[in-house]
Order: sequence, then C-alpha cells, then structure tokens
Amino acid sequence: MLDLVFTLLRLLGLCTLAYVLYYKLFMVYYKYYYYTSQGIPSVGLPLPFVNNGLTIKKILERVNSIKWTVLEEFWHSSLGKAVLPPILVDFSTPRGLLVITDPEMVQELYFHKNQHMEKSSKFKRVVRSMTGDSILFDKSDAVWAEKRKHLATAFYKDKLIPMMETVIKVTNQTVQRWRLVPRRSIDLTAEISDLVTECVLQCVFGESCEKLGKLTHVSNNTTQELYPGQFLKSVFNSQMLRMFSLYRQICDLFDERFIGQSERDTLSNSLTFRAFIVKMIAERRKQMGAGQSAKEGGDFLT
Repeated sequence: MLDLVFTLLRLLGLCTLAYVLYYKLFMVYYKYYYYTSQGIPSVGLPLPFVNNGLTIKKILERVNSIKWTVLEEFWHSSLGKAVLPPILVDFSTPRGLLVITDPEMVQELYFHKNQHMEKSSKFKRVVRSMTGDSILFDKSDAVWAEKRKHLATAFYKDKLIPMMETVIKVTNQTVQRWRLVPRRSIDLTAEISDLVTECVLQCVFGESCEKLGKLTHVSNNTTQELYPGQFLKSVFNSQMLRMFSLYRQICDLFDERFIGQSERDTLSNSLTFRAFIVKMIAERRKQMGAGQSAKEGGDFLT
C-alpha cells in the first residue's frame, strides 16, 4: 500500500514538473519565436518561469513616481523609445500579450474583431475578489455578447457628450486650482493621475470624490480613510503586485489565494470597494424608482 502511495506521489510530481516545463518554459519561448519571427518586437527577452514579472513588480513598487501607467512605463523603458511601435508583444504572462498602439488598428479590433479577442484568464483570477465575473475579463461567448449588447446603450454619442463636458469641467477646475497657488512646483505625474481618477469617478457616479465620501483602507494593521479614487488605485496596485509575485508566475494555483497578512489586507480592501459599488448602484436604483431625474450632465451609473 505504501509503495502505491509513493508511486502515485512520484507520478503527481512528474506531471507537475511536465506541466511547469511545458507551459512556463517551452511555450513561452515558442511564443517568443512565433511573434518575433513575424517582425513583431518583444519587450525584452522573458526570463525562465518568471517572464517579465519581476521587472514589472519593481515598477509597481515605485508607482507614485513614474511618468506613464505601469505597463507603459515598462514598455517605454524596455524598448528605449519615446514612441511605441504600432504592435508589440509583452511576456508579462507565459502566453504573451499582443499590445496594439495604432489607433486605426484598435478601432478595427473593437468594432469588427472584438469577438476574437480573448482576455487574460490569469488576470481575471487574480482580481476576481474585486471585479467578480466582470464583462471586462469574460470570454467572448454568447453570454458576454448579450451583456455587451445591453451595455452598448451607455456609450451612444448622445450619452458620451455630457460625459465629455464633465471631463472638460473637471479639467478646468483643476487648472484653476493650480493657478491659485503661484510659484509652486507640482508633481505633474501625481496631479494628472488624480485628475484622470476624478474624471472617471464623476463620469461613472456623477459625484466628485469629496461627495462620495471616504472608505476605510486597511494596511499592516493600520487603517486610513481614503477617497474612492485613492482607494481604488491602492487596491489595484496591490492586486498587480500579487499577480507578479514569483510563485504566481510559476504556478496558477495561487492566483485566487491570499497568502500572508498583506494579501489578506488586499482581500479585505477589495471586498470593501465591491460593497461600495453595490451600495452606489442600490442608492441610484432607489432614486430613479422614486421618480427622481438623472443628474444634470448624465453619468454611466444612471
């Protein structure tokens, strides 16, 4: 009986080793050759098992001082170019990610080829505690197509115009605030990041960060009250750090598990933000059910 157990354990070990070597090593370099042989530039040569994850993790750790978004910072610094090529491949995951920067190609993909674009299943598993089964990361099947059809009405031109007016208003208010403090140097990266966050929140919820109130953020046994925009950025960065940890790059079994106090704090914060979104939806439904008109200018939630 004991011999049978040891035999099964050896077989399990061999199968695990074969899986890791095939999917995390062979397939990475096969994909690397597949794309680069067609003339598509790669963002560096991926390292065995960890791919480009360690480099991205270092950028995430200094996220408040970078010029672009995390991935853009990685692409620009790795390629050494101020302007990215129209198409490139990034091995942040073993399968490789095709990155399209050409606006015409992006339009063609979104309008005519969207059903052929598969999302990263690993990314969905990592952030599931925060986003759930979001359409953003669903497979392009019949259920996804039905959800997308219902959401399409929120992006009609007549509804986007008021949102653009909101963006212009928020931007003008930010510029006026800068002008009120003469001869002051500003952290442009942080200011633009806050501006984009404020625009997104007002377009989505129809309220400013201040009016939405603060959420309790937990980190290392301490709590801090943050506005939703700040809260979301912190949680998202924490989730990305989880994704690019060494053991998750090697094995997918850890994607939905939270290991250590820091990751348990990330889970708690993710659930807090989900509860905030659910509350906002419920309140808006109650307002609309009571016959209250949508806010002037419109927003995505309404």
